[in-house]
Amino acid sequence: MIVIINIIIYKYMLYKLKENLPTIEILLGTVLYLYFIIEATFSLAILWLIFIIYIWLFTSIVLEKYNLNTFINI
Repeated sequence: MIVIINIIIYKYMLYKLKENLPTIEILLGTVLYLYFIIEATFSLAILWLIFIIYIWLFTSIVLEKYNLNTFINI
């Protein structure tokens, strides 16, 4: 019985992680972007920001949180 409950909780946690992964990526990317602005060059920070936006876009589409028509807005 305890094993079944643990499996259900584990699957629910993975579902919630998949649901919140794009938001977590944006938040961590923004923190690192601010770090790069302070500690490194501005060009590196801009490259990091572009990379994070593409990763967020790819992850959102793969996890089906958004679809391509949502981003294009046709």
